[in-house]
Amino acid sequence: MRLEQTRQPQPVVDRVDDRQAPELLGDQVEFGDVHTLLLGCLVSAVAYRFLQHICLRTQGHVPTTDGGTPIEIDATTDTRRERIVEALGQLGFVLPGTITRRMARCGKRTCRCRSEPPQLHGPYIQWTRAVKGKTVTKTLSETQLAAYQPWFDDNRRLRELTSQLQDLSLDTIRHLEGWGAKS
Repeated sequence: MRLEQTRQPQPVVDRVDDRQAPELLGDQVEFGDVHTLLLGCLVSAVAYRFLQHICLRTQGHVPTTDGGTPIEIDATTDTRRERIVEALGQLGFVLPGTITRRMARCGKRTCRCRSEPPQLHGPYIQWTRAVKGKTVTKTLSETQLAAYQPWFDDNRRLRELTSQLQDLSLDTIRHLEGWGAKS
C-alpha cells in the first residue's frame, strides 16, 4: 500500500534578515546577470559585497581620512587596477589543480613494462586537486583534457591576476601610508 502525502502550499512570508543582498549604491552599475544570480542565491551580505566589488563595474573603493576626505590614488595605479579587474571579467570557468602525464608499470612479471629497456604503459593523464584537505585524483582522456584545458588555463590566469591585484594593493597602501620598503 502506497501512502501519499499532500502538502498544502505555504504562504510566502517576506523576511528581512542578513541573508538578503544589500541594495546597489548609486554609483554602481549592474554587470549582466551577475546581480540577478547573486540575489537569486541569497548569499550572505559579506560574500555579496565582495563579489559585487569584483564582478560589478564600479569605481575602486577609495579610503578616506578621519574627516571623510577621499585619499587620492594616482591615475596610473587606478588604470592598472581597472585593467586587472577587466581581465578578471574575461575569465570563463576555472578548474583548480594540476595536470600530469604519467607512465606506469603493471603487476605482471612477464609484461613489456618489466623488460629491459622498459616499455611503460600510458601516458595516463591525471588531474590532481585538494578537496576538503584531501588529495583527489581523476584520470582524464585526451578528449577530456582538450575540452577542459581552457578551464585549467583560466585558473592559472586567475591566480596570476589575483596576485597582481594584491601586489598593486600592497604597493598602493605602502605609498599612501608612507611605509616605504616592502614589509
